[in-house]
Amino acid sequence: MTIQIRKNNSLLLSLLFVIIYFTPNFRFLPHYTWAIALLGLLICFSGKNAWRIGIFDRTNKNYMELLLISVIFVLLVPVFHGTNDFSYITLFLGVILCMLRNFLVVLIITNKKTENTDYVIKFIDLYLNSCCICVAFTILFIIFPDFKSFWLDHIIVNDVQEQIRIFSAYEFRYSISGFVAFSYSTLFSIAVIMEGYVICKKKYSVKEIVRYIAICVGCFFYGRVTIFAIAISMFIVFTKGRDIVKIMRYLFLVLAGIILFGLLLNRVSQIDQSFIIWKNWAFSFLEDIFNYGSIHTNSVTHMLQDMYFMPESGTFFLGDGYYTDPLTGRYYRSTDVGYMRAMLYSGLFGAIIIILPVVYLFYSLYKQKNDRDFKRFIIAMLCSWLILEAKGESWIRFVLLLHPILLISLMEKKNGKTDKCSNECV
Repeated sequence: MTIQIRKNNSLLLSLLFVIIYFTPNFRFLPHYTWAIALLGLLICFSGKNAWRIGIFDRTNKNYMELLLISVIFVLLVPVFHGTNDFSYITLFLGVILCMLRNFLVVLIITNKKTENTDYVIKFIDLYLNSCCICVAFTILFIIFPDFKSFWLDHIIVNDVQEQIRIFSAYEFRYSISGFVAFSYSTLFSIAVIMEGYVICKKKYSVKEIVRYIAICVGCFFYGRVTIFAIAISMFIVFTKGRDIVKIMRYLFLVLAGIILFGLLLNRVSQIDQSFIIWKNWAFSFLEDIFNYGSIHTNSVTHMLQDMYFMPESGTFFLGDGYYTDPLTGRYYRSTDVGYMRAMLYSGLFGAIIIILPVVYLFYSLYKQKNDRDFKRFIIAMLCSWLILEAKGESWIRFVLLLHPILLISLMEKKNGKTDKCSNECV
């Protein structure tokens, strides 16, 4: 009975993580994420909750102060340039909302104190489960097109997403939130690295293998750039230094699972033409590597030729004060590269101010624990962020998922639990 209750609680918490971190916008409840953020604010700042989860810890206060400086700076840039383009501030409002929801998440998962519980692993486990739920929705959409149509009719989509819906090339890029954009590529890049860290901290199990394969499948559903995160994740697992026999067994099972999935995909693609379109899109980089020794996909070529350029000296140092193109409403100067967008908006030094809270978050997490696996995990996350930012703006998703880990680490450190838990989990 106790085991069943725990499973039910885990499922409910995983669904809560889907709502908080993947935020499907339901037509019948359009502003519920704001309500969750408000609930997090009210609960956390009532009683001693804020002190318990480390909101007023010096490290977290430094992070929030840097974030506030970035917000003020982003507001001043269009005033300085006279562009009145305040669209960039919406990202920072999103970060603030995420931070309030994270307060609630940390309170919920740390509410029941148990001996030797690693709350960071608990948080990651729940997030990985929520990722598997998203992959399950994508698979259900593929198998049952009527269910996909029903679901999409009950969530809010914009005009661009509605137009994309008719293209068969994007048929597999739908999940619980609707059409999957670069945000899902980032969320699943983070997930696959988290899974690598969990495997390092836990015993090898069938559950972890199945979940790892499911998340890798999700990576190929939602963006080819995730291949870098998969490589980083495998590097984490196979450089752990454990029993070589166990490592090879795990590698064999993972590769066997991926090969079986590939054979199944090849069989299904002979029946359904849309599978061929997705397969050619998802694995085109492998064909390029084997045939040409480098990647020549249209996406990579377009990004390198059109989205990277040297702006004028004034723009390079001070920016133009535009985040959105005033004529088209799309990306300013037709680039969605994270580094370029920040620099075009506020110049090189302004871009440094904008990303400073993110850098401080990575630095603070790295210094929190003496656990070698945890430090390797943070470095892997940093590498993944630097790669993804070269493709699109990904920093907000890293902040979204790393900030609660910082709060949990601060709480454990305050309770004198970090070193003990780290030693027992190694």
